[in-house]
Amino acid sequence: RTAFFVGWTRKEAYIKARGAGLALSLKQFVVSLTPAAPARLLATHDDPAEHTRWTLADLPPIPGYAAALAAAGNDWHSSCFVLPETSLEILRV
Repeated sequence: RTAFFVGWTRKEAYIKARGAGLALSLKQFVVSLTPAAPARLLATHDDPAEHTRWTLADLPPIPGYAAALAAAGNDWHSSCFVLPETSLEILRV
């Protein structure tokens, strides 16, 4: 079950980064599915070299959830910040 959600969020991140939405078939590319393994775009069927131009990263959400980020290139890194629950008080109406 965890592998499904990890795989889904990695695929979702890639199609959103490409700007194609669901017009890009989920069967057109392959991502790593193992939750403990690094997020990777393993293959793209429409352009065999395309997978080398993208980097995927898992984001650390709260327990029980999965999140991923995709961006072109490999010269970037992501940073995540956790807001204390008290910070959310200003958003509650």
